[in-house]
Amino acid sequence: MILEASHRTQWHSGHCMQLACNKYGSHVLDCMWTASTLGFKEEIAQKLGMSLHQLQNDPVGHHIARNFALTHFVKWRKYWEEHQLGENKRRKMFSEILED
Repeated sequence: MILEASHRTQWHSGHCMQLACNKYGSHVLDCMWTASTLGFKEEIAQKLGMSLHQLQNDPVGHHIARNFALTHFVKWRKYWEEHQLGENKRRKMFSEILED
């Protein structure tokens, strides 16, 4: 998914938390996460990381916190980045295999 920079800033202003805590919105956010670049994932994680405690205590939001490894993002960002890069490489490899 590609969002222009101006739309990204507007979108991030408060919608991440609303989507993450919504039963349907969390699926949308999860799909966006899967299709996003590392930079965009960092932007989303930064916004959600500011409300990590609230997210972890939400019946729906705790799944997003787990799937996005937000605790790792907040505490061990270097390892989070390495993990995300590995996930991106793995997805790319499997998509190339499936295309053949």
